[in-house]
Amino acid sequence: MSRLRSASSVVAVSTVFGALAYLIELTGVSHFLPFPPLNYLLYDPAEIVIYLLYLAVGLKPALLSTVLVVLGLSINIDGFSVLIMSCTGIPFFGPIMKGLAILSTLAGLALIEKKRWKLSVCSAIVLRVILMSFPNLAFISLIVPKLPFPQTTIEWFTSNVAYILTLTGVYNASQALIALLSAQLIYGRLLPVLRRKLISIRKSKLKE
Repeated sequence: MSRLRSASSVVAVSTVFGALAYLIELTGVSHFLPFPPLNYLLYDPAEIVIYLLYLAVGLKPALLSTVLVVLGLSINIDGFSVLIMSCTGIPFFGPIMKGLAILSTLAGLALIEKKRWKLSVCSAIVLRVILMSFPNLAFISLIVPKLPFPQTTIEWFTSNVAYILTLTGVYNASQALIALLSAQLIYGRLLPVLRRKLISIRKSKLKE
């Protein structure tokens, strides 16, 4: 029974946080936060919610919330992903890339215990940068040449692979760092408040 309650609690918390992250995605606020050298890369504040959940509850709820966000983005799919699907047959490219980015960051966090937070953040950043290089390389090499872009644009992508991957790595590192530090800041502010509320609730129950 306790396991059932625990599982249902995990699902409930994951759903709430996943819905919040998805709502942030729907606002389109990330479109106002481009990564200057490569404007198609956008800083995404929705990731903060997932990492906050990881800090507050743990890995499993964060993973489940990530899956929910990816499913939501797949249902309400962006135009560029539709274009990729129509030209290459690859479905849900954008949502999958978003999911891989978050999952690689969570995997890096999980490799190091939470108490060693600085090392954990470094692990998350390094793993995200390394793992995301492979799908981005596939995007440049296999997808871009099939898109209805001007030939000059396609040639720029295919002839500047190292440059683009380096900048993409910088973007992924900065996105992870900003989101993780923001989540830590919010968590650090919320934790004392939650503890005080729990203590007051316990005291009131004892008085009863």
